[in-house]
Amino acid sequence: MKISIVAVGSRGDLQPYVALGLGLKKAGHWVQLIGDPEFENIILENQLNFAPISADPRKIFTEDITRLGKNIFRFTKWFKEQNELFARQNFYELLDAVGTVDAIIYSPLAPAAFHLAEFKRVPGIGAFLQPLTPTGCFGPTNLPPLPNWIPCKERINWSRFRWNSKIYFYMLKDTLNECRQEVLNLPPLAWKRYANADIADNPIIYGFSNHVVRKPSDWGQNVHVTGYWFLDSEDWQPPDGLVSFIKAGPPPVYVGFGSMVDKKTAMLTSIIVKAIGESEQRGILAMGWNGEMPTDLPENIFPIKEAPHDWLFPQMATVVHHGGAGTTAAGFRAGVPSVIIPFSFDQPFWGAKVEELAVGPGFIPRKQLTVDNLAEAIRFATISQQCINNATILGNKIKAENGVSRAVRIIEESVSLST
Repeated sequence: MKISIVAVGSRGDLQPYVALGLGLKKAGHWVQLIGDPEFENIILENQLNFAPISADPRKIFTEDITRLGKNIFRFTKWFKEQNELFARQNFYELLDAVGTVDAIIYSPLAPAAFHLAEFKRVPGIGAFLQPLTPTGCFGPTNLPPLPNWIPCKERINWSRFRWNSKIYFYMLKDTLNECRQEVLNLPPLAWKRYANADIADNPIIYGFSNHVVRKPSDWGQNVHVTGYWFLDSEDWQPPDGLVSFIKAGPPPVYVGFGSMVDKKTAMLTSIIVKAIGESEQRGILAMGWNGEMPTDLPENIFPIKEAPHDWLFPQMATVVHHGGAGTTAAGFRAGVPSVIIPFSFDQPFWGAKVEELAVGPGFIPRKQLTVDNLAEAIRFATISQQCINNATILGNKIKAENGVSRAVRIIEESVSLST
């Protein structure tokens, strides 16, 4: 089969799709991965075909999400503008990028891919890293959970998912329909089709573990929880200074926020440095997209730009991060406790999962982060034997899964059934 995977987002979002593409390639299929040019190297290094689209994820992630989150109307306006831009770019560029294929697999931030699959008359398979299908078991990942005392909780959770999806597509439907006509020469879809997109019977695969989010009983047979799609860094060589620092004492604490950009970087760094000191730990500080390396760090903290999580995390005492789906998965597999500092999006959902699974303390929202509460969270994660044991057990369960292989089988079956 010839398969195109459309993956839009940060590097942490992209890597699982590269892993999925490698699994499909090993199964004998031709695979093209379509993403931002910034990540071309990682795709080509893994010997997958590549085609670029110009929707730069930094335009979203470098925005001050915490500022926008204070005003729901400002956030909604910004979100609508960004997604309209992505949608138009997706339509024009995907039409050029996708040739003759047997299936199109797409991530949540690639709304045009579903319509392109219709245009190509091939299956469109949703491949997502966080729950988007309505369920009564829990609420939408971008909204706070309901308190336990709320009556009819399952019905309300289901409704919140439905309205979440309806609002998203209401903001985009005019743009999507215009592009369907202008770019693909397809008729516009009725509002009912968009409003019911989240309960349609097209195949969906979820790249997370049943041990973390068990498949809800109210999800249909077309929805599959496969296990995580991990991309391992077999050829990565760590710098000597990093290796020496790790070996020079007890396992350090990792702190990094990946693609999340904090406008108050100096203040955030100061909080981290003081909290690691107060908790009497050694630390590795990953700057990610947060600018230049600090030069005035104490000896107990080693700065890095980034390092592969599969190499670094198993050597840590605990991992402190923003709670992105990919980073959270890497922490779980490493078998070490996690401390989550969510900024926005689905990150509070994964932070709540850490506490629910008892592999770390309750999450601390970025706006509420202080030296004292971060130091206390690090102390808990590094001292609580129950937390450490739970993290080890969860890590072993996840290591025993092979999410990529299961996802490949489901994709093959889905395409076979459609032909």
